[in-house]
Amino acid sequence: MLFKKLNRILTCGSFFIRFTHRGFDGCNRITLDKESLKFLYLFFKYSFHLCKMSKYKFSLLLLSIAIFSQCTVKTSEKLVNRQEENFEVFLEKFLTDSTFQLSRIAFPVKGLPVSVTRDVFENGYYWTIDSWDIHIKVDYEEEGYKRILQNKGELIREQLINAQGWFVERSFKKANGEWFLIYYAAPNSISLME
Repeated sequence: MLFKKLNRILTCGSFFIRFTHRGFDGCNRITLDKESLKFLYLFFKYSFHLCKMSKYKFSLLLLSIAIFSQCTVKTSEKLVNRQEENFEVFLEKFLTDSTFQLSRIAFPVKGLPVSVTRDVFENGYYWTIDSWDIHIKVDYEEEGYKRILQNKGELIREQLINAQGWFVERSFKKANGEWFLIYYAAPNSISLME
């Protein structure tokens, strides 16, 4: 009897879930809009009515608390619990975690390979996952690079310029609150930029 009631609750309840997303703590979250939240209230009110005299009423109460604890209310366009990703924290993880790095690049990525000719510089180049070398964290000063960071809100351009006449450039763009690499120029002669 209990299994039939729970099955009815779970089956009926499946259509009010609009979508799920992974929270920043790594847990799956069920996200409801306000209309669905009203439906959920009526749904549980009806389910408790079905079990009014049942000894399983406490179990259903615990089930409803568990579901509500994993829910967030979706406002018109933003999720209330969504946080913006800090660029410096992102870059640290990008340069130290290769799996994370590859997840934040939408291949093919425009850029330049090492030591290109003027022709390749003018016509462009696209990195593929096969041609990609994992970027690692380095001490810019120790390697002789001057770091220039241009922050334009949703777009950040990082230029590393070496005193010996070499430059490296990366551009990142924010999409849905997360940073992604959109351009990478490997070490090349600064004379290409002139």
